[in-house]
Amino acid sequence: MKIGYYCKNWTLDCNAGKTFELSSFTEERLLKTTSLNIEALEKILQFNATHNLLVYRISSELVPHASNPVCTYPWQDYFQDAFESIGSFIKKHNMRICMHPDQLTYINTKDESIFEKSALEILYHAQVLDLMKLDESAKIVLFVGGIYGDKEKSMERFVERVGRLNRGITRRLAIENDERNYDVSDCLAIHEATGIPVMLDVLNDEVNPSGMPMDQLIKRVAKTWDTEDGIPIIEYSEQWPGERVGRHSQSISLSRFKEFLSDTQGLDYDVIMEVDDTESSAIEAVKIAKSDSRFFQQHNLTR
Repeated sequence: MKIGYYCKNWTLDCNAGKTFELSSFTEERLLKTTSLNIEALEKILQFNATHNLLVYRISSELVPHASNPVCTYPWQDYFQDAFESIGSFIKKHNMRICMHPDQLTYINTKDESIFEKSALEILYHAQVLDLMKLDESAKIVLFVGGIYGDKEKSMERFVERVGRLNRGITRRLAIENDERNYDVSDCLAIHEATGIPVMLDVLNDEVNPSGMPMDQLIKRVAKTWDTEDGIPIIEYSEQWPGERVGRHSQSISLSRFKEFLSDTQGLDYDVIMEVDDTESSAIEAVKIAKSDSRFFQQHNLTR
């Protein structure tokens, strides 16, 4: 097991996802902002290595507007050495990386032009991970998308569209259950048609339930991950009391996370804390997993 978090590091007040308005795009601004994001990412990864936080979701804004047609500058060549250096650090410290395009990335949209834009956005994410020379366990996580009045046809359209992406992209994909449209069972059905592994979001399964107990759910999802994919990645979050259903909490409940570990003893997976205080909860989660020999041994927590 490896434990980590996503994007913002509050301890460092560091964000590797700075961006700017598309209307103000210039090559100079692209290079300057991306350079600052890369510097921030290096600081965050160093912090993570020091604190045994070995899973991290990199911001999609690392290279601002990279998938937009306005961006014709060969950023891949300009930042090649920097990305390769970051990838070497990640591999040296045995970290697990993923990226998550925003919810405007619609694979199963009815609009072909929106799909084409979404495909370019996914390609950009694949290029970043490829430039870092990371293996297939570094994933690009997608939601299935909208229902568009016919869930079955929308799932079929997702499968068809994935088939139009090249292998260099699809080998990095994982699909995540969402809080409204597609539960884990739906994602498992898509896996059967595409081979794409399923990334379990714990809170989304509470809100949009599959009906399976958590230990059985993780076992079922784990079967969708092959050797090249690595062990399953799970997003762990909790409902923020009094907020809208599905709003993840500011921090984790230590007792609830301990209960989650207890319920899933003997199963191996990596965890991303999807909570507002990001690295703080991830650090506490590592402490919890290390404090009890049952969790440490059963989950083989990476030192």
